[in-house]
Amino acid sequence: MYENMNMEVKIKALPTNSNVVAVASITFNDCLVIDGFKIIDGANGLFVGMPSTINAFGNYRDVVFPITAEFHEEMTQAVLDGYYAAIKRAVRVLEGSY
Repeated sequence: MYENMNMEVKIKALPTNSNVVAVASITFNDCLVIDGFKIIDGANGLFVGMPSTINAFGNYRDVVFPITAEFHEEMTQAVLDGYYAAIKRAVRVLEGSY
């Protein structure tokens, strides 16, 4: 649907005991960066959490809101694809075949 939109995903792994396994940023068309996507290992597998902040009551509140379900899915899939690609690169490096 958004075939003219370029999304470049950057992944940073988090070596913690948390269920957040990595964070990501997306650069849109070399014009806008949104940072703070979270890749979370949940009960039903990996999912992507939107960037968020903590309000005065200690509750998390998303600060990025995709308007359509299609764009939300496209962004989520781009982040997961970036995560899987980063894992593959890390495996190649560990195997010495990079």
